[in-house]
Amino acid sequence: KKAIEDLTVNFYQNQITSLLGHNGAAKTTTMKIICGILEPTSGHVFINGVKPKSYNHSLGVCPQQNSLFPYMTVLEHMKLYAGIKGINNTAETQSEIKKLLRDVDLWYVKNTPARNLSYGMKRRLCVALAFVGGSKTIILDEPTSGVDPHARKNIWNLITENKSGRTILLSTHHLDE
Repeated sequence: KKAIEDLTVNFYQNQITSLLGHNGAAKTTTMKIICGILEPTSGHVFINGVKPKSYNHSLGVCPQQNSLFPYMTVLEHMKLYAGIKGINNTAETQSEIKKLLRDVDLWYVKNTPARNLSYGMKRRLCVALAFVGGSKTIILDEPTSGVDPHARKNIWNLITENKSGRTILLSTHHLDE
């Protein structure tokens, strides 16, 4: 059985597009294809006219499962991800990191190792990591899944306050999102 068939879609800069569906509706599969993690059985994916694997420095991804290094601090994660995207540790980068961590209410735990964070804090960090380094295309796979109302609000504040100049795609099974 095919998970996705004959899908054609356009996403636009300065907008947030949601993939809404129940568990098993192929939201994650679609996002993995868009990111270049999975190859489509047919067809092509282009982000701003470029195949995703060539677009890695401008692509920010928050996977469905938190993926963090347990002994690295919140701040070390942010600097690492900015560096992976080719961004040097400049005053501008430090300012961006500080703003993103404040947006998700994690600045006060910036020196805390990931292993000591609550699930909601880890989720907020993973969302912030997708934005760091000036990512122009952001893919968020169920960014608010399993978090409390406070964390959900922080995540949505970060998304809405940082959509300018970006194309944001997120998946959810919450109709109110």
